[in-house]
This record gives sequence, structure tokens and C-alpha cells, in this order.
Amino acid sequence: MKHPPKHTRTLEITFTALFAAIIAVLAVIPVPINFLGVPVTFQTFAVAFCGFALGWKLGLGSVGIYLFLGALGLPVFSNMQGGFAKLIGPTGGFLYGFLLLVFFCGLSVRVSRRGWRWAFGILLGTVGLLLCHLCGILQLAAVNHISVSAAFKGASLPFLPKDILSVLLAFSLSELVRKRLPFDLSLSSNRS
Repeated sequence: MKHPPKHTRTLEITFTALFAAIIAVLAVIPVPINFLGVPVTFQTFAVAFCGFALGWKLGLGSVGIYLFLGALGLPVFSNMQGGFAKLIGPTGGFLYGFLLLVFFCGLSVRVSRRGWRWAFGILLGTVGLLLCHLCGILQLAAVNHISVSAAFKGASLPFLPKDILSVLLAFSLSELVRKRLPFDLSLSSNRS
């Protein structure tokens, strides 16, 4: 397997870290709404944008770094919180569900190269979003000892319109950003 030029590896590392920082910053911007302990943030937008812009491999790296830093206790989760307890607490499923969201958004970049870019991007981004919500719903129901239906109605359903809009905006913005870069990171990060 041929290795990419050294400058490409440097760009990949730089952008992976940069997007982890973008997710952290957008996670702590306060939005004064809260349902069943689930805060409203711009994390979903940031994670989807990361996947669409970087592809699935670098996107998973960025989200992995973000979750790792948060688990170590850095205040990168919503409400400027951190710690491993957040990952196993009521809303932790939404956090590790971001891995599924970024994977599917990033996967769409590779699949959509053959045309139908919008359709594949939005479809796979929505699949990732729904899987992220499913992780969050199941963990919230288990930890809070409530029904899955109650968890869905209180912590997922109110957020779905905002999160679907976030995926659409993330896709649109990533298309603009990728056109302006002199290189395509999603191609370099997704080579087999």
C-alpha cells in the first residue's frame, strides 16, 4: 500500500484536531432549552459537518478525540462539563452516538462521488442521526428507569427537527468549504 506524502499526513492530523476543537466549542455554546436533562447544543451540527467535510476516517478521529478529552474531565461537553460519568450517565448515549453520526455522514462523501451527492449525503446523514438518537434514547431510558417511549418523547422528538436541519446545513456548508480547499481531505482519509 502506497503511503501519502508527508504533507498530506500533516494536513490530516491538523484537520482532525481542528474539528475536535470545533465540536468542543460548539458543544459549550449555551442554548437555554432543556428536555429531561438533555441540553440543546450545536454539537449535532458540528459532528455532521465534521463527517461531511473530512470523511469517515478523519471524522471518527475527531469525534474520538473529543470524547476522549471529555472523558478525561476537560469541560468540552454541554454546559462545560466533562468526565467519564457523562458517558455512562443519562445523556451519554447521545455522546457516543456521535460516532455513528460522523461515520454515516463521512461515508456519504465516498458513496456520493458517483452522483446523487445531495440524496446520498442527506440519506446517510439522516441514518446516522437516527442511530445517534437511538443510542441516546436507550441509555436515557435505562439510566432514568423510564420507558423508551417516554425517553423518545422527552429527549429525542423535540430535537429531531433541529437535528435534521443541522444535518442539512452541515452538508451544505461542507460542500462550500470543500470547494474552496486546494485539496480534498475526505479523499485522502478514505483511501483503502
